[in-house]
Parts: sequence; C-alpha cells; structure tokens
Amino acid sequence: MRQRVRAIQTLIGLRCRQGERLREALRDAQAVVLDGETAVALAQQALAEARQRERRGEEALQAVLDAAFNPHDYVTAGLVQKDRVSHAVQAAGHVEQARAALAQARQAQAQARSAVAHNDWRIEKFEEQLRKIAAEQALAEAELADEEAEESSIASMLMRRVQSERAGDD
Repeated sequence: MRQRVRAIQTLIGLRCRQGERLREALRDAQAVVLDGETAVALAQQALAEARQRERRGEEALQAVLDAAFNPHDYVTAGLVQKDRVSHAVQAAGHVEQARAALAQARQAQAQARSAVAHNDWRIEKFEEQLRKIAAEQALAEAELADEEAEESSIASMLMRRVQSERAGDD
C-alpha cells in the first residue's frame, strides 16, 4: 500500500512539473495569439490605407481625363494608379497571411489549453486515488481498533470470570 501511495505521489509530482511546462507553453501561445491579432489589425489598417490611396488615384486619373489632358499625364497617372492597385492587392494578401497565422496561433492556443486541462484532470484523478487509499486505510485502522477493543474487552471479561472462579474456589 505504501509503495502504491509513493508511486502515485511521484506521478503527481511529475504531472505538476509537466503542468508548469504546459502552462508556460499556454502563456507563449497566448502571446503569439495577441501578436497575431495585432498583426491582423495592422495589416487591415495597411489595406484600408492602400485602398484609400487607390480611390484617390482613381479620382486623380478621372480628373486628368476630365481636364484638357496631355496623353503623357494620362499614361503617368495610369501607371501610378496601377502601382497603387498592386499595393492594395499586396496589402490584401498580407491580411490573409496574418489571418491564417492568427488561426494557427489560436489552434495552438486551444491545444495548449486542452493539454493543461487534461494534465490537471490527471492530477485530480491521482489525488482522488490518494484520498481513496487514505479513506480505506482509515477504515481499516478503525476496524482494527474496533477488533482490538472487542478482543481486549473479551479478554478483560474472561480474566474477571477466571478471577471470580478462583475466588469462589478458595
């Protein structure tokens, strides 16, 4: 019984140390999620700015067309607009990459949370086993004490009877 208790206590110790490592991994995963959320927000802001520049470029291109324009100005404005569209497309790609990285980070965070919860559950089960063993030992000790008290009572009663019989024979 003592070996079993020691073994369970050792397992609890191991699980507690593992729990510390798992909680550290969870904190790291949470930090990555926060970084990912920041990256998504920054990428979305960059995309919004790129789209705003694209709209201003379209307005500038339209202004060139509406005015008495020089074909050279139109070509230049068109190239600038093409560059702005390209930047907006790149910014949209960055948003998608940031969202994908964030999704992976959230998945890693969920897995870390699950690992911590599972480890805590295992520790609780080991502690439950220890409580059960302690209860069984307490019950066995109580039964043994009852038996010893009963035996002592019987021995005491027999001793009085023997002594009374000896006293009666005299």
